[in-house]
Amino acid sequence: MFDRMLAYVRNAGGWIVSEPYQRRVEIEAMEGSTLADDLRGLGFELQNIGDRPKLLPRTEIRQTSPAGARVLYDVVAPSIVQVFELTLPEINVSAFD
Repeated sequence: MFDRMLAYVRNAGGWIVSEPYQRRVEIEAMEGSTLADDLRGLGFELQNIGDRPKLLPRTEIRQTSPAGARVLYDVVAPSIVQVFELTLPEINVSAFD
C-alpha cells in the first residue's frame, strides 16, 4: 500500500516525508496543489498540518544580453509547501497466506 501511495504522490508532484512503510504518512505538496483534494476524493481522511518552508531547485533567469540571449542558473531557493498527513488502512497480511 505504501509503494502505491508513494507513486501516486510523486506523480502528482508531491513528497512523502515520513518514514517509509509506516501507517502514518506525512505528505508535502506545493501551494495550490490539488493533491490533498485528490486523495480525499479517493476516500482518504487527511489532516491539514499547515505550511512550512522547503528548499527546492528551480531555474532562474539572472540576466539577458542586448541581443536577447538569456543566462539561466539552476539554484536552490526556499518555497512554501502544504503539509498534511493520513493514516493508511491496516492490512491483514494473514489474509494473503
